[in-house]
Amino acid sequence: MKKSFFSATGLKCIAIVAMVMDHIGAELLNDFYLLRIVGRLTLPIMAYFIAIGYEKTHDLKRYVGRLLFWGVLSIVPYAYYFESDYQNVLFTLAVGLVLLWALDQIKAADIQWVLIFMVCIAVTVFQFDSFFLAIGMILIFRYYRDHSTKLYFSFTFLLGFYQALLLYLYKDWSQPHLWIQNASILALPLLHRYNGTRSAFKFGFYTFYPLHLIVLLGIKTFLF
Repeated sequence: MKKSFFSATGLKCIAIVAMVMDHIGAELLNDFYLLRIVGRLTLPIMAYFIAIGYEKTHDLKRYVGRLLFWGVLSIVPYAYYFESDYQNVLFTLAVGLVLLWALDQIKAADIQWVLIFMVCIAVTVFQFDSFFLAIGMILIFRYYRDHSTKLYFSFTFLLGFYQALLLYLYKDWSQPHLWIQNASILALPLLHRYNGTRSAFKFGFYTFYPLHLIVLLGIKTFLF
């Protein structure tokens, strides 16, 4: 019998701390990879709670609206802090949430797979942060989170496919940033210990996201 001792609040706090460490390591410390590896915990945890949130929400439109609201507020600090024209991850999470709803409206499996493929291509082509990786994680947690074997197998397959694609595109296998995403799998044992309690701050992560970017942008601008 597994011991479940992580609350939703605890897991989201881990995600927040890991995210801040990742973003500090990425920009302020010139790709300090130890911090970036710790940061790989964030995406699986947030994808996990998107899957759970979809099942428990009483107002999907409001849920998506909140993600988009905080995503819009994050556009400018994200763009300037990372010096990137990518769309921030809150938009990717919102797309994943809508995809879960759309899949529940479609009964034909072949059409479901076509839709998943099209969404994964779209978020990649239009440069949504975490690309199809975030979408894949959301789907895996939606359908397999209570089936350990399928969960670990599908998660490993997803990371392996992402890894192979990066190596094909970049060619140079010696670059550390091509490998660090594999550390995402370290989040699974933490999520396996989730005790099912609801978060004390329901939308705390989404509120924190633009705020921490603004603070880090200020530090980068004035101190670095």
